[in-house]
Amino acid sequence: MKALGLSLVLLAFVSVANAGMMSASRYPLAMSRDHLVPRIFRKLGKFGTPFYSILLTLTTVILILVMFDPMGIAKLASSFQLLMFALVCFAVIVMRESQISSYDPGYKSPFYPWMQIAGIISPFYADL
Repeated sequence: MKALGLSLVLLAFVSVANAGMMSASRYPLAMSRDHLVPRIFRKLGKFGTPFYSILLTLTTVILILVMFDPMGIAKLASSFQLLMFALVCFAVIVMRESQISSYDPGYKSPFYPWMQIAGIISPFYADL
């Protein structure tokens, strides 16, 4: 039963890693367009994908997986996702209460601010 749990965690990590790698490859592309990294990362492949940016991201991910424990990385990634969820809930409260003129989400969150407060607190009780 424990092996099944570990397999599911690793499978979930692979899914998150794939999505993360595809989105992370856009950073070198954007930075190259801003002239912050070499222009080779600006080049697109024949399918319109940033080939060299994906290659750099893939190489970095493989090096990290080889150098560190995959289960530890999966736990860290999971914890990071929960932390990001809490920070997004906090940002909703901050932006709404600061009354920034350009902030117009076009909708109202139900049970504001209690839903966001629950979203900030609940990730810290995820392991209970």
